[in-house]
Amino acid sequence: MEQGELRRLIQSAKRLPTIPVILSKIMTLLKDEKTSARQLGEIVASDQAIASKVLSIANSAYYGLSQKVISIPHAIALLGFTAVKNIAIGTSVFSHFCEEGKGSGVDLKALWIHSFATALVSEEIGKRTSVVKPDVAFMGGLLHDIGKLILINIFHEQYKAAIDMAREKSCSIGFAEDMIFGITHINAGEWLCEKWQLPNEIIQSVRYHKTPWSSFTNSELTSAVYLANYIVKKEKIGFGGDNFTPSVDERVLNVLHLKETDIAGLVSFVQSKKESIENILSDIT
Repeated sequence: MEQGELRRLIQSAKRLPTIPVILSKIMTLLKDEKTSARQLGEIVASDQAIASKVLSIANSAYYGLSQKVISIPHAIALLGFTAVKNIAIGTSVFSHFCEEGKGSGVDLKALWIHSFATALVSEEIGKRTSVVKPDVAFMGGLLHDIGKLILINIFHEQYKAAIDMAREKSCSIGFAEDMIFGITHINAGEWLCEKWQLPNEIIQSVRYHKTPWSSFTNSELTSAVYLANYIVKKEKIGFGGDNFTPSVDERVLNVLHLKETDIAGLVSFVQSKKESIENILSDIT
């Protein structure tokens, strides 16, 4: 299938998953600088399924709160506006795509653990540096592999074959995707984000999360997602489709103003949180 035809198929209204409702509402809400915690709480609470999952994650070991979170306003008070927003978006997208991808034969939970972990580590990199906003880094990390979910949803058997090829040939999933589809999850993810009309910086983080040095704008965000993805794969949290983990490019460290010792600190952080991150999905499924 030609790339142009694949793009039309992926961006087709009939085959393309619509933007999850909670994500759409929150993105609209955030365009207004006067948005309040109460408004966010009302949106999250309006979807009982998402609200219950947000509360489950808020009460998970990852956040380690000393008291039980009993409501969305309570979660916002204890965790903050940004954390609850991020959890709501993450659980909304996860629920949406797991429903769409049923019967694919691919371990979607493992893929989502990888994506959610990358989001959390991207956010942590944002907190430890002054070059990228933590909440934007979270979104970039969360959606960096969204193209894999699109390909899985549309091409169940072929994507399973790509994963098998990556395992058998010890190659990257991107290489296997290109061999089978003529495109990679990066292309598919970029097309989806464009269809969803997400902010350009998020589209850039999807397009360049493997090669942030190729990005002329938002290189700090793409570098943060690249590094987070590297650490999560190195620590084998979830499964992104392959076990291929190249070494970190020094250009990424330069952009983020980090040293090798800073990476060691991030790895230690991830190791201390690994079990609680892996258990997050069991808390909501």
